[in-house]
Amino acid sequence: MKRIIALALATLIVVTLCFGCASKPDDDLTVGASTGTTTSSPESSSEGATAPAGFVRFATLDVGGNVVVDGLTWLLNSLDESIAIDQSTALTANYSGGVLSSVSDAQGNSFSAVMIPEADGTQAIYGEQGSSADDPSVIDLSSTSSGGLIAPATLKPGTTNRVGGGRTSTTKPRTKTPTTVQKPKTISTVPKTTLSEDQQKILDEKEAINKSDMSSTEKKLALNLLNYKMDENGIFYVDHQPWQKQFGFNQIYDLASPLIQLIYGTIRVKFRYGYVYKLYPKGHEKQGQVVYDDSGNPTYETDEFGKPIPKDWMVQMWKGRYGLVMLGAEIGVYTKPSTQTSEHYYTAVKEEELIMAMDVYQQNFLTGAKKKLFTRGPESHWWLTGFVPGSFFQYNNKSEVIMVCNIQFPSSEMLEAFRAPFDAAGFRRGAPGRDNPETYTVSGNNLKFSWQYIDQDA
Repeated sequence: MKRIIALALATLIVVTLCFGCASKPDDDLTVGASTGTTTSSPESSSEGATAPAGFVRFATLDVGGNVVVDGLTWLLNSLDESIAIDQSTALTANYSGGVLSSVSDAQGNSFSAVMIPEADGTQAIYGEQGSSADDPSVIDLSSTSSGGLIAPATLKPGTTNRVGGGRTSTTKPRTKTPTTVQKPKTISTVPKTTLSEDQQKILDEKEAINKSDMSSTEKKLALNLLNYKMDENGIFYVDHQPWQKQFGFNQIYDLASPLIQLIYGTIRVKFRYGYVYKLYPKGHEKQGQVVYDDSGNPTYETDEFGKPIPKDWMVQMWKGRYGLVMLGAEIGVYTKPSTQTSEHYYTAVKEEELIMAMDVYQQNFLTGAKKKLFTRGPESHWWLTGFVPGSFFQYNNKSEVIMVCNIQFPSSEMLEAFRAPFDAAGFRRGAPGRDNPETYTVSGNNLKFSWQYIDQDA
């Protein structure tokens, strides 16, 4: 979560530090104000599929890879507000697993969207149709042919409405009686079909958020800004392939976090273990994956003498307040070559992920009460996260949040390499739990710890 704005503040510095870093292909598709030139070619939906009932076509992805907004169209955003978009609206299309999940504008509005292939090879993009505020006479914007505009929307005299790009326009009262009568608004529907599993999951998650007891601010934060997923228990989290993955981690992100009201404590455990994997280069179909030899063994990067390069690890934990409306915790796994002098770390690849789990609690120091916020894992991951709506009882008291975590290491050697700096951070042998902070125990290759007060950025 911290990377959303902190990355923008640190972009130039991070680019300098990230020399030689291979990043995954772009998952976002940016639509320009007029031509809508795309930056990538997404996967299409199944041929012959149709849009859900109540969805209207508003844009086209042509065979040349360009997205073109059809014209003025009213769409429902994630908060069920009707927003007008037109050919001057800059949109960003968001993908999850190669499937179009939503589009968003520069004002933070997010619109559910699906992509349907056309017979001519183009892709039609559909969104949930909205209406102009308090205006029952809006002309239907859907089309019965190629998705073009039937007629412009008409406002009642003297009303003000938001249009594409965040502008507002006000119509003046008419002095002449119209010679034609506008037809009542109708919503064009198409036969409902079964969406792909990924598309249906995305729509279900957004519907669950909209039906929850969260405030409108919390919903907008979750749906529009974070674009996180939500599990069946209402816990927000990040999946394996978020857009942040390509940026790795740099301490600059933590230094910038207070500027955007991210008030959390953190611990960085740095150690050396194993060797740097050789990865397929950018542009290869297996970009970013580990290269294996003919015998099925992973290969390693070598130095000028042909020796494998040792690998530096950083396991970092965070917990606290995220913005003004969320409490949460994170565990991230990152690596870098020992020969790299800068302190920029790269996201762990699949072979470097650790099996992690965490229980997160909040303590009210005014009453002494402790309540469980959520559980995440166990799961093999490079960035295990969890966030729920909430705030501190006391202003900026990061120690209100307690993390009880278990990390499973692939070998006893790696566990021992981790333990030395972990002890140095201030942890001691004990019986970890919500009531016994800064303690840990070891069982096999598992290390379980409880953390409440230590803060390396304090």
